Amino acid sequence: MVPHDESSPNRREFARTLAVMVAAPVVAQVSAPEAPAQPVGDPLAVAAEALTDIARARYGKDLTTEQVKAIKTSIYRRQSAANLLKKVKLQNGDEPSFVFRADLP
Repeated sequence: MVPHDESSPNRREFARTLAVMVAAPVVAQVSAPEAPAQPVGDPLAVAAEALTDIARARYGKDLTTEQVKAIKTSIYRRQSAANLLKKVKLQNGDEPSFVFRADLP
C-alpha cells in the first residue's frame, strides 16, 4: 500500500470536489428555460422529479426555487439526450468520431 501524501486529497475530499464540479454547471444554468410540461406517466419526468428531490434533500438549504427548477430541467434534458443516444445502433466495426481542434491564439 502506498503511504498517503498529506498534500494530495483523500477519497472524501476528492469525492466532495467532484460533486461540486458536477453541480456547478447545473447551478449556473439558472436562466435556462424550463422543461416542457410532461404527462403524468412520463418516466423521464418521474425520474427527473425523484432526482430533483434527492438534490433538494441534500442541498435544499443552499438552493433557491429557481435553482431547483434549473436542476430539474437539466436532469430531464440529460435523460432525454441519453435516450436518444441509446437509440443509435452501432456495428462492431464502427469507430469513434475524432475531432481535432487546434488551440490557436
